Amino acid sequence: MSSVRNPEDIFTPKTIATREMFERRNERDLDDNPGLQDSLGEALRELGGQVVIYGDTGVGKSSLLRYASEDESMECVIVECLSSKNYDDLMEDALRKLIDVKEIKRTSRKSGSAGIEAGGTVKLLVSLKGKLNIGAEKAVEFEVVQKSPLDALVEAMMKTGKRVLVLDNFQNIVRAEDRRLVAETMEFLSDRAAETGDIKIAVIGIAEDAPSLIHGSGSFRRRVTEIGVPRMPDEEIRSVLKRGFEILEVDVDRPVLDNLVFYSDGFPYFAHLLGLYLARESRRLKGVRIDESKVEPALKRAVKSVDQSFADRIERAFEVGGEIRPRKSILHLLAQSGLREWKSADVISAWEAEYGSRDAYQFLHVALAALLDEAHGSMLRRKGTRNKYIYQFSDPYMRPYLRLTAIR
Repeated sequence: MSSVRNPEDIFTPKTIATREMFERRNERDLDDNPGLQDSLGEALRELGGQVVIYGDTGVGKSSLLRYASEDESMECVIVECLSSKNYDDLMEDALRKLIDVKEIKRTSRKSGSAGIEAGGTVKLLVSLKGKLNIGAEKAVEFEVVQKSPLDALVEAMMKTGKRVLVLDNFQNIVRAEDRRLVAETMEFLSDRAAETGDIKIAVIGIAEDAPSLIHGSGSFRRRVTEIGVPRMPDEEIRSVLKRGFEILEVDVDRPVLDNLVFYSDGFPYFAHLLGLYLARESRRLKGVRIDESKVEPALKRAVKSVDQSFADRIERAFEVGGEIRPRKSILHLLAQSGLREWKSADVISAWEAEYGSRDAYQFLHVALAALLDEAHGSMLRRKGTRNKYIYQFSDPYMRPYLRLTAIR
């Protein structure tokens, strides 16, 4: 008899996917380069190569790096980036991941030679004592005196066999100086690859492109592989959901699975969120097969767990009344669309397909402009120049939310 698994062990929307639920990513990246995961593996293997991974929230960037590095037998030190942290805080956080610190002292001096400099200004140095964590049951004494946090970290990583310093959610680092220092550190580690056993940094963050996530000189950019992670293809989302339901022995009708793929909109986060609530509903019903009639309670609970500011923004976006409600109609059309960005002509074409043609469409242009405003929920953003505007949802999670709510 098979052991019973909990839905929370399989579908994990609030953390990265487990290895058994990880779906290999080898589609084209955001720059249209083939073999997403293969490209990341090659970048990790390249001597001196550094990595910047960017994309929307919830597309699986952290999971991708974790399992790609595992496949390359590269152990990681993962540091969570917060807006309150500066460059030295990040280095110290990484050190504390490796060392049970007994004592740490910080001093500063002016230096033009040691490690990464902040424009020749005061240089932070550390002296510390502690035990290096090497495996579950092994620890060794470790001491450094008057070294930069980076040099101490490199030494600790070499002794513990860690190969990759991961700076996750890097978009939270707001000070340009701290971003510049990270860029210079990547360049520094690239130049010292032979000495350090090729210790490298992988920066992960929410961004449309690598330059907007991290800045650096031309020489820095030459040392970096930029990996843009797109939303997951529908078939991969389907595989994640099917695998999870099979592990939990939950029977789900094909139309229900099709709808879950549609609602997920390419986000592994939403696939895990919906899978979790549907699996919980199945357990509540004591294993009854899940058909369309039994999905609604699970979806309603899932919607409530998503950012509740979305509901307020949608309420502001919709017109209170009127025979033609163009803002609401536009959001309905974009929610159902197979595209993820739209020209005005795309919106007009979708309108005509749904509601029929009209003599003039100035009202649609006015409605699109209104949906950019905070007064109407800042639902959309646009890029480009006048007459060539491209519209996108301001928050990528808004469209799955719209698909899940009554607007569908």
